[in-house]
Amino acid sequence: MQQLKLLCARLSPDLTEPGGLAAFQRCLTTHDPLGEIRRNNNIGDVAADRPNAAPPAGLGGNSRRLVAEGVERFRQIEGGSLYVIDQAANLWRQTGGAEGKRLYEGVADFSVVDGQLFVQGTDGTLWRAKLDGSERTKIDGTVAAFQPINAGLIYVLGTDGRLWRENGDFTHRVEVDRAVRDFQAIDAVQVLVLGVDQQLWREAGAAPARTLVASETVAFQYIPNGDTTHVLTSNGVLWRKVGNEAPQKVDEAVAAFRAVDARLVYVLGRDGRLWREAGGRDQAVLVDRDVLVTSGKGAIQVLDPDHLLILDAQHKLWAETMAEKEATR
Repeated sequence: MQQLKLLCARLSPDLTEPGGLAAFQRCLTTHDPLGEIRRNNNIGDVAADRPNAAPPAGLGGNSRRLVAEGVERFRQIEGGSLYVIDQAANLWRQTGGAEGKRLYEGVADFSVVDGQLFVQGTDGTLWRAKLDGSERTKIDGTVAAFQPINAGLIYVLGTDGRLWRENGDFTHRVEVDRAVRDFQAIDAVQVLVLGVDQQLWREAGAAPARTLVASETVAFQYIPNGDTTHVLTSNGVLWRKVGNEAPQKVDEAVAAFRAVDARLVYVLGRDGRLWREAGGRDQAVLVDRDVLVTSGKGAIQVLDPDHLLILDAQHKLWAETMAEKEATR
């Protein structure tokens, strides 16, 4: 066993980051160090624990209120307006009790920042418009993903894997990195970048100034308040890494997650069950089941620590609460 540990440690040298620790533990479990280090795919789901778990009375799935049907993507913004992409790629806006208004056709994604609506078309074109969809102007083309910081500054990931920081539009841009799979901009300079090699980096301005956060990463979320990064590794394990401290295991068999703060996280299991976890699995409370796993974190929007919107496997959008005071009214 001691020789196995030494070999696994040599093949997974950085045990201070989630991917390295996950690889080390997997190596010990399988007793096949070389084979496991070469693996890039999941090792299989872990059997679900507490199969008879149910949401508390009046909470989670027991507090459901239907919001919309036929939904592919959604986002409720401050003030209560709801934007929805339906299964035919149409973008709708619903304000108050009014009937929804269709804004655009052929929409893949959208975001609302600083009173501006950013819309990514299914053809990869990125637009900026007013909240009602009027006065649309083109920002860029061949876009795979984007994140606006404010009305003018936006990070754009091209379909070629190149990440750009743009002021206004593509005519005023600076390259941040290449071979990028995903990213999360912290501000106008700091950005977390996930490479196609599953290496997660924190970069100050661009690739030359970067620090490794984790390896074998498939999803992540950074919480500035608390300097905490939640990392989902390729074996389905969710980790919490605070600053430069050793990573802490949060859960396993995870499909997606939404971190609320440095401790509270909503975890979607591969079996479609959604949990509210204040720290880790030992403090998990079931919220709902039959959540749309294929949408990943896009199936969940946390409005505040106790209120959320959930997209189920039938593409129905529900509003739910985990506030005990409301359940006892």
